[in-house]
Amino acid sequence: MGRALAEVFLFKQETMKICPVHKTQMMHYGTKYGSRWDCEIEGCDVKCWAGQYTTPADGETRKLRSQCHVLFDPLWEKGGGHFPSRNDAYRWLAKAMQIERAEAHFGMFNEEQARRAKQKIEELIRRGTTT
Repeated sequence: MGRALAEVFLFKQETMKICPVHKTQMMHYGTKYGSRWDCEIEGCDVKCWAGQYTTPADGETRKLRSQCHVLFDPLWEKGGGHFPSRNDAYRWLAKAMQIERAEAHFGMFNEEQARRAKQKIEELIRRGTTT
């Protein structure tokens, strides 16, 4: 694949999202919060924010992802006490989930991964320590 063709392919990959349920291209919208992708099939609740660390997900998965952030972010934000930095927190998450650090983004998790992450975070909070 030539460089120009590869660049077009990468651009299309980053700017197109496919609904995992219907295998159709999702529609892109601008909102006051940023760019969002929605499945256009009536009754389908698959959505996705733009960005490299998010994948299309149904309502339940998005809810779990959000719950993970609500629990996890205070552990590293503003001296939350558990982690000295955001990067340290996500390194812990990757290790706890037995995944690569590059894969440790809530917006990339499927429903099962988000449930596991939430469970790991809740266990950490109950224990009060990362060890």
